[in-house]
Amino acid sequence: MELKVVIDTNVLVSGLLKRGTPPAEVIADLLEGDLRVLYDGRIIDEYGEVLARPKFKIPQDRVRDLLDFVVGEEIVLEIKSVEHLVPVYHSQLLNYMRVAHLRVGLLMNFNVVVLRDGLKREIL
Repeated sequence: MELKVVIDTNVLVSGLLKRGTPPAEVIADLLEGDLRVLYDGRIIDEYGEVLARPKFKIPQDRVRDLLDFVVGEEIVLEIKSVEHLVPVYHSQLLNYMRVAHLRVGLLMNFNVVVLRDGLKREIL
């Protein structure tokens, strides 16, 4: 049975950093699919802000990967291969997110040397 939960930021951080603890068990349950995390933009923003703190030494791309995992398959992916991302692409992504009732979107431009430079992430 899938349990719906809101994971406190302290529990998330402790679970990621300290194995064998009750917070780590919560993270294990999340990874096994036993938990469905309930969130909104404020919670995801707080997770990102806290996990990106220098004292945790978590690379920014790993923080984004973790946040994308937390929101699960609930992400709109808009793929482009253009010289530059222009505002209309950003507007399209936001519209798709609203229509799909999804809070997270990723705009990807594959026409870049380093893929990271072509990524834009949005949270409603």
